[in-house]
Amino acid sequence: MNIAEFPIPESSLNAIEAISKENTIEPTIPIDIYLQDAENLVLWAKDDLNELAKVGINQQHIDELEVRIDICRKVQTYWIHYKETQSELDKSWKKELQAGKDLMRELLHYFGYAFRNDHNLSKKVKNARKNNRHHALIQNLSNLAVIGHANKELLKKVSFNFTLLDKADELSSQLGPLSAKFKGNKLLVHENKVFRDKTYTYLKLCIDEIRDAGKFVFRDNKKRLRGYMIAYYLKKNAEHRTNKPVLR
Repeated sequence: MNIAEFPIPESSLNAIEAISKENTIEPTIPIDIYLQDAENLVLWAKDDLNELAKVGINQQHIDELEVRIDICRKVQTYWIHYKETQSELDKSWKKELQAGKDLMRELLHYFGYAFRNDHNLSKKVKNARKNNRHHALIQNLSNLAVIGHANKELLKKVSFNFTLLDKADELSSQLGPLSAKFKGNKLLVHENKVFRDKTYTYLKLCIDEIRDAGKFVFRDNKKRLRGYMIAYYLKKNAEHRTNKPVLR
């Protein structure tokens, strides 16, 4: 499932999809922390609504912020799921691909020697050696299995293990669909990340509008102003000051 397909209010979905690539912002703060900060901003702004109203921020802005937080949180959940799914597929693909490479190396070792005096067979072995791309590996395993079955007498002379031919057939059949699934899911993960970044951007636009208003209204009220600063950076700056070495 594409995360862009899960239920989002049509007006919000249209606004998210309308965000251009150039205007899409990648998160610089962990999303879970950013979302919690946004939740805190909702409560803070509700308390200050009378003052914020003086610069055009009203209940509608708060309601809209809550909608965007909910959308971003759900999309982030789906994004994490797809990213983890891709990670598992990546492990499985790499494991099977390595098995295919190892088997290919073994087949070429025996075939190269067993078929050394046959020009046509030697040429086929050399061609298989030349191309080690993934799609070629899958096809070569199948081709070598066929060649092996057709030339058993030559292979018997070099004490070849014929179960390797069955393994080559099996791996070739497994690697094809696995490769397609891996590539397809990788593309989907990328598309979902782009959509996640757009929902983050959509949320940030709303947050920034309320933050900027709060900073303007409470510029001389440090107690209330703090609620419109980004807590993540406030904490980082405080930690930096605490850990800063003392010059002697």
